[in-house]
Amino acid sequence: MEKIVKCGDLVLSKAGRDTGEIFLVVSVDNKFAYLVDGRYRKVNNPKKKKLKHLKRVSVAGLIELAIQIQSGNPIGNERVYRAIKTAKQKIQED
Repeated sequence: MEKIVKCGDLVLSKAGRDTGEIFLVVSVDNKFAYLVDGRYRKVNNPKKKKLKHLKRVSVAGLIELAIQIQSGNPIGNERVYRAIKTAKQKIQED
């Protein structure tokens, strides 16, 4: 059974130059997810990555943030970066 990545999920990259990095999913197509991290991948230029190269870390943890990005509301990259950093700390505590 395949886990489906959804908008707002935090995912871990399993392949490529960014292996081991955590991203926020801002949108999903049939085979691709569009990812941002607020630092290297900015909100205005999301990374396109195949779903098979991603592992879901947290389910819909930042859905509100992802919806704001999709709707085109101005949101700072620093806010995305801090939200991901906070979520990473919570994941490590568990």
